[in-house]
Amino acid sequence: MQAAEDPRPQARRTPPASRLLLDIGGEGRYRGAWNLNPRRWRTCGPLRGHPIPNWLPGRAECIPLPAGSVQTIIVERTPLRPAALREIRRVAAPGARVLLRHAWRPGSDPHRLAREILGPPLHVSLRVMTMLVVQQSVFCLP
Repeated sequence: MQAAEDPRPQARRTPPASRLLLDIGGEGRYRGAWNLNPRRWRTCGPLRGHPIPNWLPGRAECIPLPAGSVQTIIVERTPLRPAALREIRRVAAPGARVLLRHAWRPGSDPHRLAREILGPPLHVSLRVMTMLVVQQSVFCLP
């Protein structure tokens, strides 16, 4: 008797949770990351129009990975909606790190909702990235 095959093709080709790096909205910037993106093709930079490496079709609100399967999650600029943050929490393995980077301006807190859903961040800082001030928050999930 054969074991039932997972109908999700990406679930069959992703590495184990001990190594899985997921870039939500990613286009191949981080080596070895699986890039969750509804679009198959890069949209900016010199490789615009080329296929996204390690492409995982989907959106942050419905991540096509098993619960507890991701060790590191990166979210840069992708909107942080409640459903997306709940999905991040669902797919995060115990002890997973979540790195959020979003535009910051005085008096704003782009990660307020993330703190409500993911818990207190391990570290928060401001950085300048391509002439834009971003708030970087790192969470370590239980």
